[in-house]
Amino acid sequence: GTPSSGGEAGDFNLFFSGADRSAPNGVWYFTLAADQGLADRMVIKSMVPGSRTNGTAACKTPNANVNNELINLSTRNDVRTGDDIAIAGFVITGNTQKCVVVQALGPSVGVPPEVNRILYPVLALKSGQTTIAQNDDWQVQDNPADADIIANLGDSYVPNLPREAAIYKCLNPGTYTALATGYLNTTGVGQIAVYDADDSSSYLSNISTRSWVGTGHRISIGGFVIMGDQPKKILLRGIGPSMQSVFP
Repeated sequence: GTPSSGGEAGDFNLFFSGADRSAPNGVWYFTLAADQGLADRMVIKSMVPGSRTNGTAACKTPNANVNNELINLSTRNDVRTGDDIAIAGFVITGNTQKCVVVQALGPSVGVPPEVNRILYPVLALKSGQTTIAQNDDWQVQDNPADADIIANLGDSYVPNLPREAAIYKCLNPGTYTALATGYLNTTGVGQIAVYDADDSSSYLSNISTRSWVGTGHRISIGGFVIMGDQPKKILLRGIGPSMQSVFP
C-alpha cells in the first residue's frame, strides 16, 4: 500500500506473497522502505507489536518530500548537579502532533579518554512542570514497544550503548524541556539530542540548552541537521549575563 499524501500516517493495504506470513491478532508497527522496482510501492522491512490505532501505520519514508526542515538538534555539555544540570528546551511548530526521539548520551560521547563523561545518563522529558517520561536505559521502556520503534527508526535514533537514555513520544505543538543528569549525581560530559521521527507537517523549530560552560573539551557545542536541498535561514545565539539565575 501507499501512505496518504505528504508522507504522513495513512491507511495501508498489506499483501503477502509466498508462504503464510500471518501474525498474531493485534496491532503491529511496520518499518517500510521504497520498492526499488516500483516508485509507488513500499515494502515491509520489519514489523513489531505496537499499540497505535488499528488500520494505520506511521512511517518516515526515505524519499519524503521534506525541504528546509530541521530534523536533528543536539548539544554537548558539561553535565553537573543542582542548578548546573543540562537543560535543553525545544519547540514543535505546526498544527499536528510530531513524533520525536530524545536522547541523553554519556559513555559514547566523543571526547578523549581522560575527559570524564556521565557514565549513566538519566533523561527526563517535561512539558512545563509536568514530567511526560523518564528513562536511563533506552532498551527498557515504560511501553516496551517504544524500544522496538526506536531500534527500527535507524542507527541515528539508537544510542550507542544500552545504558544511554532515549524517549520516543508523539507530542502536540508546543514547548518541551529535556533534562539530563548523571545517576546518583555523577557528573561529566554528556549530550542531549532531539530527532524528528515522523513525516507530519509539524516541525522542530528551536532548541536552547542551558548548561555549565567550561573550557577545552568541556565547552558547550550545539549541532543541527537541515534536511533538503535549499538554504535555510537560522539564528544562532550565545547568552550568558541575561539568563535567569534561578532553577526553572
